[in-house]
Amino acid sequence: MTKKFNLFANTLLAVAAAGSAMAFASCGGDDDEPVVDRGEAVVMESPAGYLYGYKNKSLLIPSTITISYYDNVKTADIAIDGFATASDGASYSLKDKIEEVPFKLLPDGTREIDADKIINGQYGDKYSDIESLVGKLPASELNPDGAEIFSFALTRNLDYTTYGLTFIPATSVMNGTTVITSGAAGSFTTTETSYLLSIKADGTADLTVRNAKFAQGMPAVGDMSFKGLDLTCSDDGFVATKESLIPSIAGVPYPTFAISKLRLEADLEGRGDADLTFECNAFGRNYTVVASDMTCLPQGSGR
Repeated sequence: MTKKFNLFANTLLAVAAAGSAMAFASCGGDDDEPVVDRGEAVVMESPAGYLYGYKNKSLLIPSTITISYYDNVKTADIAIDGFATASDGASYSLKDKIEEVPFKLLPDGTREIDADKIINGQYGDKYSDIESLVGKLPASELNPDGAEIFSFALTRNLDYTTYGLTFIPATSVMNGTTVITSGAAGSFTTTETSYLLSIKADGTADLTVRNAKFAQGMPAVGDMSFKGLDLTCSDDGFVATKESLIPSIAGVPYPTFAISKLRLEADLEGRGDADLTFECNAFGRNYTVVASDMTCLPQGSGR
């Protein structure tokens, strides 16, 4: 009898011990999930610029975008910080953080985000179609300064409405081939002329033509400034136009270089490109200026 009781008791103790172990393992299973080490972030900050497209389509919202890339796990955290007051007194705030967005590290060292899925922001807003390309390009003929790329766009879903937001740099630098044609005088081609467009918060833009030159053997006239261009932004980039203007050189107006029919169109998606055309009547002779397939990169990207 004693032996049977001891056997029964030992069996109960063994079952109880096994049950406790299983219960402990079950309780600890959810809390003990492995923690992934994301490593140290590579942080890239946008150059000075604006976000376009939020509610008031005519409003450029001064904004800073900071992207922290975790190369160990190929995910990034995106912080958006922008604020603007419209002419009617309405205020627009863009502050949020979007975490763990997947990205690719491309062979040239740039980092590409192309996320279609909906991702929640820190404050509950939903984002999708996040597209970005960021990184420093090597110096080349079309990119002599080794400028950095910073393109960024996304879709924001807020209050049952969808908004497309596109980052527009305050200053863009364009390099490429410029062809100048003047009737019987033929054409002149140069890669020494470059262009710098500065966008103002009031929706206008100024264009600086660096090392402007209109004919073979003609001395460069220096930097020409075209002020007060009309600006139209879009989800892809911007268009700057002006039917006629008087340029300035070193701050002095030069009516002898009257400019007309100016159109600059820039696509800021990916690596960015731009096309520019205008006419210049210099000393009674008309010149048609065409600069096509130029690189279009933001000035002053930071990290």
